[in-house]
Amino acid sequence: MKKVVMSILIILSITSCFKEVVVPYDVNFNNVRKKVGLRIIDSTFQVKKRILSDKNKSPIYRRLKNGPDMTSVNGTQKKYLGKNIILNSINGKIIYEEDIFLSGVSKRGLDNDIVEKIIFRYYFKKNSGTKEKWMFIHQYPIPFKGSSNYPNRKTFNLKIDTISNKKADSLLKAFNIKRLNY
Repeated sequence: MKKVVMSILIILSITSCFKEVVVPYDVNFNNVRKKVGLRIIDSTFQVKKRILSDKNKSPIYRRLKNGPDMTSVNGTQKKYLGKNIILNSINGKIIYEEDIFLSGVSKRGLDNDIVEKIIFRYYFKKNSGTKEKWMFIHQYPIPFKGSSNYPNRKTFNLKIDTISNKKADSLLKAFNIKRLNY
């Protein structure tokens, strides 16, 4: 009987060391996403990259829905590409989160293809050092006149504009993509 009690105590002490690991800003953060108007994370999201930004030393969690890594994406598809979640490297709190949408327009740049994108970025008040706010970004190719090495070559440069919420929504409508998934 004494051995049974000792066995139970040992098992209880070992199992009490195991705790459920909660990944911050994963599906457990969806209620906040809904409140501010970001797409929620579901079971189809996978962490594709976790890299360190050189500029602010904050980890960047790249998450994609049903797709390859963002750097090797087929830009000719109109779709919701994925989500970036940017965290403060000191306290682990979220700075901003962004949803990325592709228009299906891709043009040849000098070094790589330039893909038209709309980015819906939300800054979190307590952690970003700024006020809580939305930023809407439109990235798109613009014609580039040939260089002296290739004067007749038609290539494109990347143009980045900050746009209004209304303009971002109208572009998504033109792309025939839904902003939210709930």
